[in-house]
Amino acid sequence: MFIPGQTIGPQTLLCPYCEDHETYQQLDSSHPAYQYVKKATEICRNEFNVADDGLETSIWLGSRPELVFEKHLNRYNIYLDRGSNELQRMYSGGHEAFHRACGEGKSMSHWIDEMFAVLFSLIYLDQIGENAHAEANRIFLVHNSKKCSMARMFAVSGTLIPDDISEAFYGRVYVVGKELIDIVGWDRLKLLATTRNEEGVCMLDEWFSTLPRQKRKRISRVLKMKNAAG
Repeated sequence: MFIPGQTIGPQTLLCPYCEDHETYQQLDSSHPAYQYVKKATEICRNEFNVADDGLETSIWLGSRPELVFEKHLNRYNIYLDRGSNELQRMYSGGHEAFHRACGEGKSMSHWIDEMFAVLFSLIYLDQIGENAHAEANRIFLVHNSKKCSMARMFAVSGTLIPDDISEAFYGRVYVVGKELIDIVGWDRLKLLATTRNEEGVCMLDEWFSTLPRQKRKRISRVLKMKNAAG
């Protein structure tokens, strides 16, 4: 969101519209969280072979992790949770970095985008040497996946993910991602992240059609796709 807020301190704004009078602190390159996001975005562009679009990205501490494209400013804002610790900011910074590099500024979440954001966050943690934190997150995601069915995962896709299901939703998309990697491999799966239509939505059917028949059958079972293997 664009916040024409009241300045209350160095690089800190008070939101005039928020019930709890939330504050938003803009980060500069001296802040560790700024560097987490910057490095994660660079790694993400390299991983998915996505060119830098040249648009500005401002990084803030706010109420929750989020990416927002400010159309009137032609820039992105990445928000991280002001109450999170350094390891949590590394993880969420990687998550939002995927949305920044590959998500094309969409305001609503799709299960495919969230799947890749979760998978990339773990790749990022491993690449910067935070393997223990990556593994702890994998265990947490698998545990929480049991609380979100495939039907529920599809139902909330394309909307704002409700807080009461968010952890379970992210767990479910992670498990689905791992199943797809087991079928086609990471290099083949990650092509889906950049197979998008004009609205920036991942084109599952187009990517799916490039796969061998046997792999299509297996993916159809995982995703419960009707007539997808024909």
